[in-house]
Amino acid sequence: MLMQSTKAFIFKERRLASLIWLGVLGTLLLWFFWSFYAIFFTADYQENTSSLRKSAPSFFTDVSKLSYPSDATLEHISTLKLGPNFSENLLLSVPDIDSFINYAIGHYSFYRLKMNYPEFEGNKDYNVIYPDFCANFESYWEKRDAAWMEFGYKEGDDVIEGVLIHGLYKGPTEVENKDPFKNFCGTRDVLLAQIERETEKGIIMVILPKEKLVWLSSTGWF
Repeated sequence: MLMQSTKAFIFKERRLASLIWLGVLGTLLLWFFWSFYAIFFTADYQENTSSLRKSAPSFFTDVSKLSYPSDATLEHISTLKLGPNFSENLLLSVPDIDSFINYAIGHYSFYRLKMNYPEFEGNKDYNVIYPDFCANFESYWEKRDAAWMEFGYKEGDDVIEGVLIHGLYKGPTEVENKDPFKNFCGTRDVLLAQIERETEKGIIMVILPKEKLVWLSSTGWF
C-alpha cells in the first residue's frame, strides 16, 4: 500500500509539474505571438505632441547634420509607424529662406523639381514613407494601382514604393491639422536633396523657396 501511495504521489507531482510547464510554455507562446503582431502588424501615428515639438531642433540637427534655423517656426512634426517601418517628418517656416538655402546647398546637392505631393517630377523613388499631408492619397493610389496592374499586379497584392499601399497597412495616414500644408500642397517649385539613401534608411530635405518652407523626412525600413 505504501509503495502504491508513493507511486501515486510521484505521478501527481509529475503531472502537476507538467501542467505548470505547459502553462509557462503557453504564456511564452502567447507573449511571442503578441510581440510579433505588435512589431509587424500594427500602425501608429502621432503629430505635434508636446514631446515631439520639444524634440524638433535636435531631430532636425541629428537627421540633417545642419543647424536649426534661428528664425524657424515649427509648423508640423509627426511620427508614423507602419509595422517595423517608421517615418519621421518635420515642416518649418523659415522667413529668411534665401540664407537657409545658401547654407544648405553648401552641404548637399539640391535639384530643382516640380512637386505635387506626394508626386515628384521624374517619379524617382527616394526610399521614404510619405504621410498623407494633402488628403489626396485615395485618388493618388487609385491612379497608381491602375498603373501597377498594367505590369501584372493584381488587387490585394502588397506593393511597396515609398508607401505601403495594400494589405494590413492600407488605412488612414492623413494628418490631423492640415493648416500648415495650405502652401505645401498642389504643384510647387521645390529644391530636393537626398541626404541619405540606404537599404534600411531614406532621408530627404525639400525646400519650397516661394512658400519659405522646409520639409525634412526620415524613414527607417526593417
